[in-house]
Amino acid sequence: AGTIGRRVAQTLRNTPDEFYEELETCLAPHPSLLWMHQLRVEDYSGAARTALGLAHGGGASLAQRVRFLSLAKLSLLADGVPSAETEIVAIDAALDLTAIQTNLSTRRGSGSDADAPLPPLRLVEACLGDGAEGTAGTGRDDDVLDGFAVFASAGSA
Repeated sequence: AGTIGRRVAQTLRNTPDEFYEELETCLAPHPSLLWMHQLRVEDYSGAARTALGLAHGGGASLAQRVRFLSLAKLSLLADGVPSAETEIVAIDAALDLTAIQTNLSTRRGSGSDADAPLPPLRLVEACLGDGAEGTAGTGRDDDVLDGFAVFASAGSA
């Protein structure tokens, strides 16, 4: 499977620019390949939209969500979007939420990067819920602070 992936990536890199529209149409049902093509032809806003779609899609793991959100942010910045723009602020907030979930899992010794991202309400429940009841000291305080941070970040995400 790795060889096929390399061959597809090489084909995308070596396709002449005059076939951009046709290739984009062919890749539209395959967003995991489409964003690479969009970056190659310097369609940064298109790559950002595609990466955001992958990040917010139902099947993305926590690690994949971080990767696609980061790619979307870099694509927007490469397109000249100011870092204070609403789109980038929303991506930063979504990245904050994934960091909170990762830190919570690390403190509790549960979960992994393969876990699905939690929606904000479930993340608050996880921060304040039963899993933190037996936690004493700093870990519990961090969980409560993270619960408040979810509220702050969720408004922008």
